[in-house]
Amino acid sequence: MYSLAFEARTNGAPIGRPTFWLESSDFTYGGSLNQQFLCGNSLLIAPIFENYQLQVDGTDLRASLYLLDAKTTWYDFFSGDAYEGGQTISDFEAPLWKLPLFVKAGAILPLANATEHPDEIDKSQVELLIYPGGYSTFVLYEDDGKTTNYLHGERQITKISQQTTLSTVKLIIAAAKGTFAGSTMSRQYNVSLFLASEPTEVWVNGKRLADADYHYGPRMLEKFTMPSEEKSDFAQTEISQGNFLVVSLKKVSVKMEQTIRVVL
Repeated sequence: MYSLAFEARTNGAPIGRPTFWLESSDFTYGGSLNQQFLCGNSLLIAPIFENYQLQVDGTDLRASLYLLDAKTTWYDFFSGDAYEGGQTISDFEAPLWKLPLFVKAGAILPLANATEHPDEIDKSQVELLIYPGGYSTFVLYEDDGKTTNYLHGERQITKISQQTTLSTVKLIIAAAKGTFAGSTMSRQYNVSLFLASEPTEVWVNGKRLADADYHYGPRMLEKFTMPSEEKSDFAQTEISQGNFLVVSLKKVSVKMEQTIRVVL
């Protein structure tokens, strides 16, 4: 989110974007899609604004939502189910715990540890949640988060890119550019790559990994519940977000480029 704020300041692209930002047509410019929006270019969010087929337990359906761009694929963030863009989905299931949230193919989502305050973020550990597709980039922006020293060039930028073909996925984490007081000098990236099937080969920085050095399987949704909710149906239900390849890179200098190549 902080990186999207940097993008907004740099080129004026807002963090929350109307759907016509990615697809311009009479339909997207009309009022039919006022109850869905984009976060950046990679996340589409369609909240439940009104009762439709509300059940006693809070379960409801989203009457309809529109997935943009017929040339791309969107994935249900909570299940991994794939949907082609350029279509309207009707009666989308939305239990009380589930926000209709879709991830665009090609998305690169940097994630930090869950905290209650920015000072608690462990910047030496970053998870990259990747949904392969075509070619895409993401600029990870960092500064001290407290002062206006970024106006004088005290900031750090890391370009992350992915290229997907029929047979391979290649991820490049470029060497970080710039620095600021208190910046992280070394970092471990934990990469979670959404894949429909288990890869045949995984290469990191030019070296092939043994099967024991990576994991492929379901990514289970991390849930945050109060102690009083630990026995609820939601707390006790295992929710898979789909199958992911998980590769933990070694902790190295942020000024070192790293690559992952996956043979499908």
